[in-house]
Amino acid sequence: GAEVVKIQDSDSAEDMAVFNKNGSVELYHNDSKKFETNSGGCTLTGTLTTTAGINAGNNISLDDNVKVKFGDSDDLEIYHNGSNSLIEDTGTGNLELKTNGTKVTLQGGNNAMLNAIKDGAVELYHNANKKFETTSSGGTLTGTLTATGLSLSGSIGAAITAASDGSTITLDLGANTHQSVTLGGNRTFAAPSNQTVGQSGSIF
Repeated sequence: GAEVVKIQDSDSAEDMAVFNKNGSVELYHNDSKKFETNSGGCTLTGTLTTTAGINAGNNISLDDNVKVKFGDSDDLEIYHNGSNSLIEDTGTGNLELKTNGTKVTLQGGNNAMLNAIKDGAVELYHNANKKFETTSSGGTLTGTLTATGLSLSGSIGAAITAASDGSTITLDLGANTHQSVTLGGNRTFAAPSNQTVGQSGSIF
């Protein structure tokens, strides 16, 4: 039997389909090959347009800088550029992450960096150690807060004592090592009273 079977245009002898014995099947458009089967599957040249979904029973592998695009105007792109993996919102609107579960977690390897818990806390981590957590009344910080500026509003918790303003301010460290004071002008801080060796505290 024939080793190759071809379907051609009778007017110009252009290939429309080629069937190779024990080999590939090739499909053409205007004498340009667009689809070919091979021992590993098939090769498509050009763009695949489907009016229904695509169901994949295995991995889909894409080369670097080849993007998966979503939306009528390619509004969302997911790809790897050879160095980093990127999710880019290039269109209108916001980039929103939603879950039907109870928590969204951002991890580096096995270490949590962020936990956002449904109807609960948002937790921030440093090297897998939780440092900040929102609560129903505000938030909880574990460790030291370093800031270039600080503005406090509302009531001050019992752990911080409000000191009195004056031209010279003397803090009583025997009362509390964490104190706040609102300055009404240029002030002098005198040596604190009732301090002990090795004592430390904060002034807000």
